[in-house]
Amino acid sequence: MKNIAFALTSFLFLLIISSCSKTQSGDDPLTAVRKNAILVSTENNSLISYDATTGAKLWEKALKGSATGSPTIYKEKVYSVSDNGTFTVIELATGKTLIEITTLPPSSNATYIYNDRIYIAGNNLYCYDLIGNFKWVFKRGFNFKTAPTIKNDFLYATGSDTCYKIKMMPDTAWAVWVYPTPTNAVIQGSPTVVNGIVYFGADDKKIYAVYDANAALKWSYTTNDVVLSSPMAYGGMCIAGSNDYYIYGVDSTTGQPRWKIPTKERVFSSPCIHEFSNTIFIGSYDFNLYAIDHVSGTIKWKYPAGSLIKSSPVVFGDHVFFTSFDKYLYCVNVYTGLTVWKSYMNANSQSSPIVDDLNSGVYSGISGNSKY
Repeated sequence: MKNIAFALTSFLFLLIISSCSKTQSGDDPLTAVRKNAILVSTENNSLISYDATTGAKLWEKALKGSATGSPTIYKEKVYSVSDNGTFTVIELATGKTLIEITTLPPSSNATYIYNDRIYIAGNNLYCYDLIGNFKWVFKRGFNFKTAPTIKNDFLYATGSDTCYKIKMMPDTAWAVWVYPTPTNAVIQGSPTVVNGIVYFGADDKKIYAVYDANAALKWSYTTNDVVLSSPMAYGGMCIAGSNDYYIYGVDSTTGQPRWKIPTKERVFSSPCIHEFSNTIFIGSYDFNLYAIDHVSGTIKWKYPAGSLIKSSPVVFGDHVFFTSFDKYLYCVNVYTGLTVWKSYMNANSQSSPIVDDLNSGVYSGISGNSKY
């Protein structure tokens, strides 16, 4: 009996030891779950991803340099270019840095991605592939300060006093046409291309509409101060803000005013629209986000932030997202103007928020567009 008891005790001891030993699972680790998110670059060199529903921070990435231009989302990655020329590629789900190289010229910041090419505005206009390899440069001897845009396989960009339509090739690019402002006024906003017309504002206090086919002037509308905001063209109207404290709705066919909305400060922000309610959203230096009826030009509501609103809002679902110089990212209901959530960024942001929308796959950091 003693031998049997000893054998049984030894067996149980070995069984306990083996069950407590640490072995590595052969299963792959769970992948991070990507969520609908709002991404913002801040002035303390951070790129932050927030849950679009709750405002909870999903991740924060320290960048090598300040990124005043909006980041760009493409194929489950986010691309950011810092003012010092650092090119960073980050995995959207985890915030993990995939690429970080300092090969771009300083002052590069505003970007647009199309067909596996990243177009970067800086002291010239540059084209790189998605891992930072140089492809071509479009030189004009001055800074391209705002993000280019692409329509029907042509690239549109503004630099100094000129708007350009550019033909892109794999290893080179050339101007199809150029439109210099008649008064040599500087263009500081991105162009918008809708229904064969190119819209942009300039420092000569005007909003311009030129034909895409040949760059002939269709009309220009004069405000009372410089136009820094990128116009939005929607529903037969061109909408833009001016430093004269007004928001303008101009008929896109005739160039005649349909309405204008007074604010109490400059309007640098560019508009966006919630199409289901036909509501335009635009921020002002008077601390307010304005919700405006597109047809009548009446103010539906104003949302008071804690400081000036410089960057452009973005609409996603029934919410509008924007940043203020009170260092908060806001999410507001488009119908009621009530706060859904706000998240502290710990720094100001001069770039517009962008949306990581898992359903549509449409991602844009360009202001002055009806969607994102």
